[in-house]
Amino acid sequence: MEVEDCSYSTLRELESLTNLTALTLTKCSVDVIHCNLALPKLKRYSLQLGKSFTFHEHLISGIYERIMDLEVNSEITALGDWIGPMLRKSELVHSRGNGSNKVLTQLLDDGIFQNVRDLSLADCDSLTHLLKICQNNIPFPKLESLKVSRCHNLQYLFCLSFAAGSSSNSTLALPGDEEEEITPDRNIVQVIKFPNLYSLHLEYLKCFTHFCNDTVEGIEFPQLRIMKMCQFKSFWPTTSNTMLEGSSITNSNTLFDGKVCCPILEELEVTGTDSITALYSHQLPTNYFSKLESLTVYSFGKLRNLMSLSMARGVLNLRILKILDCPSMEEVIKVEEQQREGMTNEPLFPRLERLQLINLPKLEYFFPAALEFQFLRGMHIRRCPEMKTFVLESVSCPSEWLELYEDDSTTTLCSHQLSTGYFCKLVELRVSGYGKLRNLMTPSVARGALNLRLLLIEHCPSMEEVITEEEGVKMTNASLFPRLKNLYLKNLPKLGHFFLTKRALKFPIIKVVQIKRCPEMKTFVQGSVSNEQFFNSNVSCPALEWLELSKADSITALCCHQLPTDYFSNLEDLEVMNCAKLRNLMSPSVARGALNLRRLDIAHCPSMEEVITVEEQLGGGMTKEPLFPQLRTLDLYDLPKLGHFFLAKRAIEFPSLSDVTITYCSEMEAFIKQGSVSTPSLRMPMVDHCMSKYNMFEYDLNEVIHEGFKSKGQQASHNVADGIESEAKHGSTDGDESETGDALVRVRKGKQVLPDVSSNVDESEVKMAETGAVYDSEASGSLSHC
Repeated sequence: MEVEDCSYSTLRELESLTNLTALTLTKCSVDVIHCNLALPKLKRYSLQLGKSFTFHEHLISGIYERIMDLEVNSEITALGDWIGPMLRKSELVHSRGNGSNKVLTQLLDDGIFQNVRDLSLADCDSLTHLLKICQNNIPFPKLESLKVSRCHNLQYLFCLSFAAGSSSNSTLALPGDEEEEITPDRNIVQVIKFPNLYSLHLEYLKCFTHFCNDTVEGIEFPQLRIMKMCQFKSFWPTTSNTMLEGSSITNSNTLFDGKVCCPILEELEVTGTDSITALYSHQLPTNYFSKLESLTVYSFGKLRNLMSLSMARGVLNLRILKILDCPSMEEVIKVEEQQREGMTNEPLFPRLERLQLINLPKLEYFFPAALEFQFLRGMHIRRCPEMKTFVLESVSCPSEWLELYEDDSTTTLCSHQLSTGYFCKLVELRVSGYGKLRNLMTPSVARGALNLRLLLIEHCPSMEEVITEEEGVKMTNASLFPRLKNLYLKNLPKLGHFFLTKRALKFPIIKVVQIKRCPEMKTFVQGSVSNEQFFNSNVSCPALEWLELSKADSITALCCHQLPTDYFSNLEDLEVMNCAKLRNLMSPSVARGALNLRRLDIAHCPSMEEVITVEEQLGGGMTKEPLFPQLRTLDLYDLPKLGHFFLAKRAIEFPSLSDVTITYCSEMEAFIKQGSVSTPSLRMPMVDHCMSKYNMFEYDLNEVIHEGFKSKGQQASHNVADGIESEAKHGSTDGDESETGDALVRVRKGKQVLPDVSSNVDESEVKMAETGAVYDSEASGSLSHC
């Protein structure tokens, strides 16, 4: 039986169902917890009181037959008589709120969690510890999962009734705020056992320091596979703990030693404090963590290394290693001087697949000898400024993805002596924030990157070229990055070219190229003769689909006129922005080969005079084939010198063109100069924010632009005349310029132009303001004839 939105009165009606064996109560009101319900034959039940994010998951999973998920605040003074027996029989108990200490008290049966398998406590600041342990009893014989989170006054999990080695009585605070005086018994050995615990999570516990309040002979986790603990000092207080906290003495203080037994632990995640100086004791056996698969170490202020060489040799199944925010770490694997000569060639972490090293300011290297990672798929290194090399000798690294971030000391990514197949399995490479990196790799190493599909380089102010030529090495015809699909080059102020070579370079399957804020980049691949066309005969990208060029101030032309017609045959999206020297885009022959171009966006190119430039050698012998037969969207924005799209003495057809926006192109008199244009699919064109006056089936772009140009000229003359008259009356503050009210639209010498925008202003904000059609009455009037 299932009851939703139940209250106290609803439960009273259920008492008549004396033979009820299964019951599910969801979204219960607070008063339910006070009632007394007698259902003697109830065997399967699920009770949800308050909000829960996992209640229905547990119901669907069917793992547990008796579930209690409670939200108990501090205003609840007592639980109903029926709650206690149900809690003690429950397999899953989740409790949230400051009243959870009452739930914990009811859950205990003679100091033992008899039936609970999954216990979760959260948001209870009244707890200082969970329960009391005495005389080697096992208070949780069936417990498989324990999670405690956001209990900010919790200091430790368990209080020991017989504190070994103690010479004085102890007073312990129980969950019910009671106090009990404990008399020590030195003859009893304390060993805490969790016979079935599978998962342990201790999270967001501000005051949590130790697992136990006093020392014990050992803690055993024979079935534990997952352990996640944050702000954890040690399993129990020791003399060294006290010394570290109360003085400046820096004795070694380890987190794991021989007293803690977890032989099949698979996942370990620990967030530490400044008191831990070593994660593991050097006296631990080599196979202590032989089953460990994932290790995350975070925020250990005094941790200088992760583990010893002998310990690392026993971690045979580690697949994921993450080390973050450890400011004192100098090396990952600690090797003593006497061990360096006798080190064997066996691989460390032979199954390692993912490695992350983040914010380790003192880390110099991972390991001081040769290494081999046979299964490494990904490596992420960020903010390790002293790490000049990964290992001191050599490393075999068949990684599939490599991410390197924020390093001001590294000048070269890899040695010129690396073998060609070094990066043969690399699929993704991202390099960002390397202040002194001048190039990425040599051609020989690049030719071996046969599987590289994504290359991103950004924020490297010293990079001059991506591939650097090797002295004395003869170039071969082998292609570079034959499977590269995505290339991103951003914020590289000194980059002149991707590669300088005397041979033609082909990227057979590259689909996406994005070049942003590379002001010195004149060409993609530089040949023996210097040129300023970005694409030339030295490079071909036959599969290119998406191209963006932004703030490439040294480019004067996108491509040279001698390129084959089908050079851009697969290009679909072309965006060119903020290219200060770009005078035109491409020749008619290349344009006719762009058979799949669907979107063309050109903006903020102050030198552009025409989009398609006439080929002198063709003269009047141009073919009648349409330009950009698939072009649907055209956006021309802030091109102050653009006079026309194309100069041709014939009719030009754009059969698919449907959306045209032309804004702030003050010199544009016609779309096709000296010829005519046919746009059978065109919808309402936008010219300086104004719709065409023509019938929707009779748009002629030449006429629309010409009318707009005349209107702007007439309005400009009118404004100049008004300005002269105003100057005669009031004097002039600017001899060459008069503003038309709004700062976004100005008239200068009879032409409508944009105001100057400094480079430190966000262009997106300027564009949003400009396209918002904010005009004064005169400015809007000047466009009303369009």
